[in-house]
This record gives sequence, structure tokens and C-alpha cells, in this order.
Amino acid sequence: MDWDDLKIFLAVARLGSVRGAATTLKINQSTVSRRINAFEKTIGATLFEKHPSGYVTTMAGEEIRASVERIEKEVFSIDRMLFKRQAELEGPLKVTLPVVLSTGMLMPEFARFSKQYPLIKLIVNVSSQLTNLSKREADIAIRIIKIGDSPPPYLVGRKLVTYASANYVSRERVNHDNLWITNDETTTQPQWLKDSDFPDVAIGHSVDDLTSLIAAVKAGMGMAYLPCYYGDTDDSLIRVPNSTVLPGREIWLLTHIDLKNTPKVKVFMDCIREFFEQNKTLLEGKLAVSANKTNKVS
Repeated sequence: MDWDDLKIFLAVARLGSVRGAATTLKINQSTVSRRINAFEKTIGATLFEKHPSGYVTTMAGEEIRASVERIEKEVFSIDRMLFKRQAELEGPLKVTLPVVLSTGMLMPEFARFSKQYPLIKLIVNVSSQLTNLSKREADIAIRIIKIGDSPPPYLVGRKLVTYASANYVSRERVNHDNLWITNDETTTQPQWLKDSDFPDVAIGHSVDDLTSLIAAVKAGMGMAYLPCYYGDTDDSLIRVPNSTVLPGREIWLLTHIDLKNTPKVKVFMDCIREFFEQNKTLLEGKLAVSANKTNKVS
């Protein structure tokens, strides 16, 4: 029995769609349909019923799905074991993180790490989607988590910092009226605006990407809450006086429990921990408060 057939079956069973399975597995839809039909003929059973809403597993399909999922766990366990047995400080290392932590923050640190360990090949996945470390979609995850939440029990690591945000405006907009720029498209007054130090200021623009939001503030489109790590390190931005520094979310550094003692995982995690320890004051918004006290925005 071909493991690829089982993977395709499992993807269709989980997603209820040939198209979804093809996208996930990065193959074309005709291949998925052909392999499913061939698999059904091989085992002599119908695995799916086709409904307008998608593919629904039959009773035989559900029985096979349970077995295949057990096999999948074993395959991923073997994959993690083989990864641990690789040469100590060489070979691929898959890292996932959101764009807010990548651009302008950790990419220079990744470059320094690669110079120190030139035989380790970093495979960096920058995405807002959570990758599955059990399936080795990544070896290490740097995640932003809501305050009070905890990572899954099969992951180990530590909270690095609770980052802070403050209200920033372009220095060129000093002594000008400034509308809010938000990443929320709502036309009503959102709760964050009601709770802000400037609840009567109107929302002028909406930008749904942090990098573009920073660029919009720098260009003079208005004021916005930005992570202090970015706002306090950019000379073209200043904090709006009398605005409150707000706790944002927690940043965690995580790996699968099976990989925690793998040498290249350990050296990379040590490197990232050191970066956050060195920049903790900046990330918590405590670095530039006194420097910006005299700036004024009307």
C-alpha cells in the first residue's frame, strides 16, 4: 500500500474537498481524483460520498481514516527521530514566525546566526498561519500568543517577552491634527478607540498589514498604535505625548518536545533567547519614554 495514497485520502477526508487536498499537497486536482479512485478499486470499498457541500467519508472511509491517522503519527515520529540523528550543527533547520517578527527585527539576527553556523541551512517560513510542529512543518516556532494563553502541551520552550505598543505619529506631523490609522475596517467606534487616550479623534484610514501601517504613519497619513520595537527605533516616528503604553501580546519560542535536545535546535533557540533578553527593555516600551516626553502633537 502506497503511503502517498494514504496521505491523499487523509487530506480529502479532512478537508472534504479534492481542490483543498490538491492545494494542501501541492499537486493537481486530477491527480487527487485519480489516486482516490485507484485506491478505492485496490481496497474494494467506497471511501467517499459526493455531496453538494463536498466529500463525506463513508463508514469504511471513517474506519480507514482512524488507522491512517495512527500511521501518520508514527511516520511523523520517525521523521523527528531521524532529524535528531542528523549531523550535530549542519543541515536544514525549519523556522516559522509571523511577519511582524521577521521584517526589521529577527532577519538580521538570522543573518548573524548563519554566519556563526554556516553549515546550518535556515528554511524560514514567514506566515500568520500556525504551522504544525508535530508534522515537522517547522522545527522551531516563534509565535505571538494572547496574554494568558499557553502553547500546546507537546511543545516546549519559553515566553520571551510581553511586547508593548504605543501611539506614534510622523515627526513631520508635529503640531498638526492627526486622524487615526487602524488595521480594523470597521466604520463604528471600536473598543480600542473608546479605551484610548484620544477617543474623540476620528478614524481616517485602514491598513491591514503592519509593515504598510508603519509606512503610512511615516508618510504622514495619521497616528497609530505600533509596537514600541518599531516606533522607538525609527527616527522619523515619535510617540504621541500623554498616550498610554499598552501591553500587547506574548512572544514565545517553541519546539517539539522530541527535538528539544537536538544540538542545532538548541543553538538556534539560545541565539533567539539572547536577542530578546538584550532587547527586552525596548520591546516592553521602556526605552524611549523620557526621550519623547517633550514632543507635541495636536
